[in-house]
Amino acid sequence: MAQSEDGKRTWQTHCPGTFAMARQNSADSGGSEFYFTLTAQRYLDLNTTVFGRVLAGMEHVQRLHRTPTVGQVFNPIVAVEVLADTQDKQRFMVFNTQSEAFRALIAARQNRPEAWFLHQANHTDVCAVTVPVKAFIDD
Repeated sequence: MAQSEDGKRTWQTHCPGTFAMARQNSADSGGSEFYFTLTAQRYLDLNTTVFGRVLAGMEHVQRLHRTPTVGQVFNPIVAVEVLADTQDKQRFMVFNTQSEAFRALIAARQNRPEAWFLHQANHTDVCAVTVPVKAFIDD
């Protein structure tokens, strides 16, 4: 997530694993096409509708073909399931972002401690701190 300096606007960022709606030039032209970001694409922030991020299964997204093959359907979608609509008992516990432990995680990502680094950034990039998520099976 990102937030304006005045704290009045918050939005989901285009860090790796973002799931969002594609569109044409018109802001209201989104339809049934969507995309996942494989790397940070922050220039897309505030330009498209972000639904969320991949919590599990990113390895499947990474296996999608990047280039169409003549005569073959390009990455056909054969089924889609939203976890909330399934009988699957897998659930996710999201790390408490208000905790001291999360603040420590952010601080730890500010600079690399290894001697190899000649320059220290002295800031934490939003895509460098993914909120930890634990998957578990609900009994």
